[in-house]
Amino acid sequence: MATTNDLTLEPTTAGDPALHAFLTQHTDPRRDLLAWADAFPPLGEHSRIWLARSRRRIVGLAIAFPLWPERPALVVRAADRGTEAQILNLLVQGGALRRGYVITDPAQVPIYARLGEVRDRLTEWHYLLDAADWTPLATPGVESPPLDAIDAFYRRVGAPAWNPWQYATGPYVAIAEQGQLVAAAGTHFRVPQLAQIGNVFTDPAWRGRGLARRCTAAVTQRLVESGVPVISLFVAEENAAARRVYEGLGFRPFRPLAAFAWDAAPNSTG
Repeated sequence: MATTNDLTLEPTTAGDPALHAFLTQHTDPRRDLLAWADAFPPLGEHSRIWLARSRRRIVGLAIAFPLWPERPALVVRAADRGTEAQILNLLVQGGALRRGYVITDPAQVPIYARLGEVRDRLTEWHYLLDAADWTPLATPGVESPPLDAIDAFYRRVGAPAWNPWQYATGPYVAIAEQGQLVAAAGTHFRVPQLAQIGNVFTDPAWRGRGLARRCTAAVTQRLVESGVPVISLFVAEENAAARRVYEGLGFRPFRPLAAFAWDAAPNSTG
């Protein structure tokens, strides 16, 4: 447990009812979707989670999901930026973590910059699609391969945000040519209010044939049929081709996000 002034940071687990109550009462799944993803099973079972309390009242949280062992995906949320800064500082000072990969509202970036180094920053666009607006499309040749086949494909094409744990979160689909997977898409996570599509990749030798569009449409269709009300995805701002594909499927830009690697300042103590 770490403390500063009247703020206390306490570790907890994905099954903590207090964590779920805070998320339900104080966050918006559309905007705080990464917190929801990493706080609930199956991904939440692998996360390190802390609740911030002030005078016994929960005022914020932090979650580190080990998407990459050396640099966890990091989420810090509170009602105001000042409390978020305190939470991040407590994590560092208490020795809980010293680095992470962050995807967040651009207004939160200065918090990280004050406490360490922000590197490799890029802008991602957050897209949303309401299930009611989805128009089904034909997706010939799309199959549902087993985990070992999907894992081998993503490792071959170097998918940076793939982790086999994600296979349990929702549908993954692929297209095979000549007995080998050449394109795939899947579900990063799913909670009752929203699902996130991710890991949309095509083998470089097979690009330009609409395979990514077909895979994305198939995943979207399956999520809609399963009752998910909102489908979400992130795409790099400079990836104009992918953005055209998603917009052609009915996804609409919701907001820009800042994505970056973060390291605590060398002189900070833990």
